[in-house]
Amino acid sequence: MKEIKPHTHRERLEAARRLISIIRKKLGSNLIAVAACGSFARNKDIEYSDLELVAFVKKLPQTPWEIRKIVDGLLIVVVVETKDSYIRKYLEVSDVWYASGSERLSPVLNKKFVQKFMNFKPEKVKEKCIKQVKSRFYQYQEITAKTLNAILEKNREGFPIIFHQMIKELLIILSYLNQTPYTTLGSYVSEARKFALKPDGFDQLVEISSDGRFGHWQALKQLVENVFSDMEQMIVKRQIKM
Repeated sequence: MKEIKPHTHRERLEAARRLISIIRKKLGSNLIAVAACGSFARNKDIEYSDLELVAFVKKLPQTPWEIRKIVDGLLIVVVVETKDSYIRKYLEVSDVWYASGSERLSPVLNKKFVQKFMNFKPEKVKEKCIKQVKSRFYQYQEITAKTLNAILEKNREGFPIIFHQMIKELLIILSYLNQTPYTTLGSYVSEARKFALKPDGFDQLVEISSDGRFGHWQALKQLVENVFSDMEQMIVKRQIKM
């Protein structure tokens, strides 16, 4: 493979430091700081992890600018944000908070600036999470209905894609119900298993998703229906009006 190559944590750090001069040249005096995020910031990056950087600026450029390039088999992404826009997009309880609320930053340039908001905690989390449940539940309903149709049609080719998308939407709803964002994509299921709030049959459903053994159509249909029904009851019990 030419466009995918293994790299070490140190190699990613060296790549981040080399990028500073390029970012400075593009953003000039508007640049305040540069920080790495994602698996690198958590010190969990392994051979094929990418490198994600945030360039913090005083004011967002009128013309949007970012870097998305593959360099020596390493995907490098650089986005431009102000402190406020970064907090609003990734750390506040937004429509992507389930995936970004646990985000960490590793300073590459201007450590003092980055450390000021590294431990940001949103306010009124419960209220905001309920709002997200309301706004996202229709997506879970839609993909569950498609899953049931695929079961009725015994659509073996299309079913795995639809089924796993249903699992993802269920995981998103559970993140907001439990007011807990996930750490990384690969840990969604393992972290959701530990949630206090989850529907009956959830563990069985994700077990099927993990091992790919879908079994008998009728039993699977009953399980999907039961999980959805219990999710509805969980929402009703918490007096969330859909």
